[in-house]
Amino acid sequence: MRSVLLFALLAPPCALAQDASFFSVPGQDWGLRFESSLVKSHKGASNGAEFQLQIETTGGLYATVFVEPAEGKGVDSQECKEFYWASAQKNPRIDSDTIQSAPSGDFVKVSYIVRAELNGMSIVQPNANYYGHRSGKCIDVHVSQPFLKGDPVDYTNLKLFEATLKYASVP
Repeated sequence: MRSVLLFALLAPPCALAQDASFFSVPGQDWGLRFESSLVKSHKGASNGAEFQLQIETTGGLYATVFVEPAEGKGVDSQECKEFYWASAQKNPRIDSDTIQSAPSGDFVKVSYIVRAELNGMSIVQPNANYYGHRSGKCIDVHVSQPFLKGDPVDYTNLKLFEATLKYASVP
């Protein structure tokens, strides 16, 4: 049902302007609000019951949002996390020693590092999934930012995203 997307475009870390963004969930009176470096591109798709969104920022942060009916998946953020993470954790590129899980506002966060080869280059990619539940929907917000192995890993974009991610009413 869900496609796993690996965003592996490399962007150098740099100080960029910040942007507050709001993306509404089709058919709902709410959406997600967050701050990040400026949104460079976004693409969404909905079939009525499900919604997917892909976001790329000028600072190299990538985000995907999945919103699906919660039936059979969970009745709260923790149960939605358990349902989705059972599959996600099987990714062999995840460094299992880096997996951490904790509450984060209205969400349950799972953070981890992916180590991979891309076009002959080694990358280190910090990732976080924010699992939520709202209005009978399970939500999986995934963010990541790749860095070349050996380059300093800058968590500024990821920390800003986490500090500001929240549900908001449609204006």
